Amino acid sequence: YTFVNRVAAALADEFPDLRIGILAYMDTIMPPKFEVARNVVPMMTFDTHSAGMDPEVRAKHEGVIKRWGEKVRETGTWDYSWGGGYYIPRVDFANRAARLKFLYANGGRAYFGENSMPDALDGPKTYLTARLLEDVDADADALLDEWYARFAGKAAEKPLRELYRLCTEYWRSDEMKKSALWPARTWIYNYPYEMQFFALTPGFTERLLALAREVRAKAATPGEKARAEVLVRHFERLDCIAAFKGIAYMAPGSGELVRAADAARMLEDFAARADALFEAWARVRRYFLEDPDFDKKEVYGNRGAYEAVPRLAEQFGKAAGFARDPAVAAALRKVAALGCLPDEVRTMLGNVLSGGGEDHFSNPGFAKPLDEARIKTTLPHEIVEGEGGRKVLRIWPGRPNGEPNPGDQVLWNVAAFSMTENLGAGYYMVSARVRSTAKGARGDLVAWAQVDGADKSWETLHPTTLKKGESHTFVQVKCVKDTDDGLNVKLRVQGFGANDVLDVEDVRIVKLMDVKQSGRAKTLSANGIVGRAGTVREKVRGEEAIVCRTDTYSFAHVVVQVPRILPDEKLEFTLRATLPEGAKTGQFGAILYHQKGGGWAQGPQLVWGRKPSAKGWEDIVFSTTGKQLGKKKGKYLLIFFKMNGTDAVAISGVSWKVK
Repeated sequence: YTFVNRVAAALADEFPDLRIGILAYMDTIMPPKFEVARNVVPMMTFDTHSAGMDPEVRAKHEGVIKRWGEKVRETGTWDYSWGGGYYIPRVDFANRAARLKFLYANGGRAYFGENSMPDALDGPKTYLTARLLEDVDADADALLDEWYARFAGKAAEKPLRELYRLCTEYWRSDEMKKSALWPARTWIYNYPYEMQFFALTPGFTERLLALAREVRAKAATPGEKARAEVLVRHFERLDCIAAFKGIAYMAPGSGELVRAADAARMLEDFAARADALFEAWARVRRYFLEDPDFDKKEVYGNRGAYEAVPRLAEQFGKAAGFARDPAVAAALRKVAALGCLPDEVRTMLGNVLSGGGEDHFSNPGFAKPLDEARIKTTLPHEIVEGEGGRKVLRIWPGRPNGEPNPGDQVLWNVAAFSMTENLGAGYYMVSARVRSTAKGARGDLVAWAQVDGADKSWETLHPTTLKKGESHTFVQVKCVKDTDDGLNVKLRVQGFGANDVLDVEDVRIVKLMDVKQSGRAKTLSANGIVGRAGTVREKVRGEEAIVCRTDTYSFAHVVVQVPRILPDEKLEFTLRATLPEGAKTGQFGAILYHQKGGGWAQGPQLVWGRKPSAKGWEDIVFSTTGKQLGKKKGKYLLIFFKMNGTDAVAISGVSWKVK
């Protein structure tokens, strides 16, 4: 703010009416103790919705607004009013209206709503905000009445209002206060994590969908019907995803399935609804992916976002952790017999019920010394003998050694024990049984995709209370893509004293099913190949090509975007080349360069002294390996060189893929 004041002073004489906008963000959210130029307009960064979830958060926000209002002439807010990514509309109309009025009363004259992926479900929130920015004293309820009536007609107003009332209550429900998302209400912004589902209860999404369908049934005009159809599709999407994941039967604090009875009920309810769910999902896929009147692909994801298999694998994989319970086993058999199930899921359930599935954990039964494992932790640990002579991994979470690792989320007083597992592509069920000697300790198990041991994801702790002296089984289902190296399996805990221990046993990593390959291939035509000095573009033997007939050494190049590649995988290139008509001799080479320090450093020589055919076009294949590349991903430069004594050479295209 010293800097800001100096800028304001430098401009004051020439531009006395100029307002200088700044972001009051993170470390600069609070005003300084000294004076700030009166024409500075701080845009205070808030998630207004969080203030509606918790009165304490609202009071903190208002305290900041009031202090800035006393400091400068005008203020503003940068509102993280995100809707995209949230399946249940993140709305709280009364809180939003109250915030804008409070802001205005304290000098607020500027508003920015960050909702870069505006969701169709945000209609009333966006409308209300826009109208209150025109007149902050307008009647918010009357504005909403207008929106409800205009959206789908007067007859549909009541169910539409009730739908949004239920959505409002969801975000401040008792279940939400127990969920892992609740601590995030104090953050500047609240990303649409998986935790958004953790407050769901059985039947809630069905109730929302029923109201959306009632709105559609009561809509009268073509416009009203079209808008109501959007609403129905969104809530069908929510209902299907929640049902496929079985999330309403998980513990709100952790998203974990903690009791066999919950697993059995989840599976029974799914079996009863399965046919209708898959019919609705087919409509959802067509609508969001194919409907020409709904051109929002950039908002609602690619085809992978509309695959039911990953979500079903998660539900049934977690239920498989309780497959020894007779009721759960019976429910799994009922689900496996459903004719509407995808084949991959039916095969997975068959493996679960037969007890099949190879354990991919690198140290089953902790039979090998721990120094062979890739462990990241500051916590003391050792293998000890447990009950019945079984080996147990014992950890002392309350005695961290030295400085915490970056993965040990010290901001939340969380201790972490991480094991890196190299795995091929697929869906894996990761399970572990733990026993704690601490009273009131909490913890979770996460399995995050890793590349070179580094996490590719992160979420705050999903806490499950670990009852002293009792065993607790954690189960997670995670996908390893063909661009990943495997999983980091992490136990994260808090509430342990110096003498408390956490015993870990029966760690298993079972592959549930294969994953579709990402199709890591790219093909370029001659238009994608960059000709260097001394080259021309012309048609050669019926194909557009880049031709070099001069003494130019490096005559063409192409930028190659390389995905994650494992050491034993190949990066294979196919070059289309020939000698132009009239050329008697021709040789070329190709070298791959990688980015280094803002430039390019030479990498492997892929082909050298190769003679293309003078009779016609041919496909020339050459390759390198992940080991030769050093497991690097990113941009590479493939440069083609013309050998000495060559008359001419022509290339018309190059493609590459990972094998």
